[in-house]
Amino acid sequence: MPSRSLLKLTIVDHGTELTVEATRENSLWEQCAAFAAVLIVLCLLWGGGGKQAQIFAILGAFLLVAGYLHTRRARNTTTLHATMSELRTEGRTSETLVCSDVMLMQYDPGDEDDPSGLYVFVPERYVCLLPRLNAEQTARVLAALERKFPGLTLNRTPTGALDDDSRGMMNLWLNQPPSDEHPDE
Repeated sequence: MPSRSLLKLTIVDHGTELTVEATRENSLWEQCAAFAAVLIVLCLLWGGGGKQAQIFAILGAFLLVAGYLHTRRARNTTTLHATMSELRTEGRTSETLVCSDVMLMQYDPGDEDDPSGLYVFVPERYVCLLPRLNAEQTARVLAALERKFPGLTLNRTPTGALDDDSRGMMNLWLNQPPSDEHPDE
């Protein structure tokens, strides 16, 4: 399901590591709702008492705003750390994948249960590493990963690129015996 919120994408090369940070910015509606809650708290506490209540109201409103803004940013940020050996995400959910297990990296538009974003197929799992990216942002991340780690984003599946029809079919070939193209001697 595509996100309507603005997503800020930052890609930084740190020598041996590539870091991709995707932060969903709070929408105007979310910001207005937070500040409306702060105003309600201020109004309720301001009129009910003297100087101590007013100071408490101001301090409480300030802490509420600061905590809300920090929490929303932290909750809305997913960071991908890519090295030669692993892909590791930090955010709402954390994943660590071994690069040698990666069979496919691609954009997936998502559905009613899963967000759009950068998905990786590893044996018996299809994992969203960077949720809420659009196709263009995913292409930027894949290009940066391929420049930094050539061959990482290549399609290594026997069925070709995964699309909505073939996503569910990936487990079929995982349990098949190896082909007889190169018989053991």
